[in-house]
Amino acid sequence: MGLFPFLIFAGIVVAIIAAVRNRNVYRTAWAAAAQELGITLEPGNFLSSPKMQGSVGGLIVTVDTYSAGSNNTYTRYRVSYPSLGLGLNLSSENPLKRISQFFGVQDVIVGDSRFDDAFQVQAVREEAIRSFLTPDRREALVRLIASYRSVVITDDEIKYQKNKVETDSSTIVSTVRRLVSSAKLLTEDRKATPIADAIRSRLDGEISTAAEEIRIAAEPHPDDADERILEGETLYLAGRTDDAKAVFDDLAQRLPKDPDVAGWRAEVNRPSPQPTSTETVDTDPVVLSQRLFGENRLSFETTRIYEEEFAERAIRWTGTVRRVTSYESDHDFRSGPITKAVIEVATIENDLYGNARVDAVVAFPREAVARLNEGQQIDFTGRLVKVDGLVRNLFVTDGRLV
Repeated sequence: MGLFPFLIFAGIVVAIIAAVRNRNVYRTAWAAAAQELGITLEPGNFLSSPKMQGSVGGLIVTVDTYSAGSNNTYTRYRVSYPSLGLGLNLSSENPLKRISQFFGVQDVIVGDSRFDDAFQVQAVREEAIRSFLTPDRREALVRLIASYRSVVITDDEIKYQKNKVETDSSTIVSTVRRLVSSAKLLTEDRKATPIADAIRSRLDGEISTAAEEIRIAAEPHPDDADERILEGETLYLAGRTDDAKAVFDDLAQRLPKDPDVAGWRAEVNRPSPQPTSTETVDTDPVVLSQRLFGENRLSFETTRIYEEEFAERAIRWTGTVRRVTSYESDHDFRSGPITKAVIEVATIENDLYGNARVDAVVAFPREAVARLNEGQQIDFTGRLVKVDGLVRNLFVTDGRLV
């Protein structure tokens, strides 16, 4: 055999050995994931790929792979459930879909700017879909798509695909359980009022109130990943760090590789950061907001950036008053009596959520209530003390009207 034919033969042998090793690696990982999930694995052979299928949380789960083109192989997750009967197709909003809307492709507007900017919604029964997408469902789906960008939700299944053959069993388990949690939220008939109240409280800058409301809502559903993530995050922002650690430690046992769980668990266990310099006065809330909320950041990433770069930063901003309330004592600012005002200070371009409004929740002296009116534009100063990345609120203490 000449040298050139020998090199070709050797290359083929090496490629076959590598392919066998890779197949054995992901077969082992898939077998471990199937065992932990309690579903069946069809191992496949050289002509077929492994496939997992079975019941998880009462819903049918299928995990397999498929190829698109010569070099792209995807891991595909599907969670099936009884038909919702809405003619629903819900997927990520993106520039291409915005162009398609220009040419008449349907996009149902729900009336929640965060949700409407994140998703394109197609449905046969438009009014029914608006009633179906309750605040707790919208919140869970916004969180889901932030971590699992290619997710698509239809009348009878949630689909998600990843551009690789997944070889980590913990990632498979975490992904399946997170998708099942979201699917059950879509299919189960729950009273959503406590979750809706908690979300509304966070939007209004009432994090301590939201923490109590979400604890009540999450208690009957200890395995609901979406509710528990919202619970842990809200507790942490309310200053109840030990309670938040307990929630995320528990979630990490079930979803060790979920991006939201892993990120928040690392955040709540980080040593308290040193406050940033208070000598600089920030006068441009748009630039600060883009740094905190732009570039598809998850809420724990926003919190980390705030604590590393902006904590205790002095500000002087202009904004429009949206809400004014007086309190004898306020748990979020741990002071009183105060007047708390929600002030729109910026609108930023965000690839994940579209055009996003940013509010400052400001603690003014009690007597400022006489000088603050909804719709009024004001100049004010203060000091940053907290950020709520999920609803894009910046908390400011020592507020003074300029």
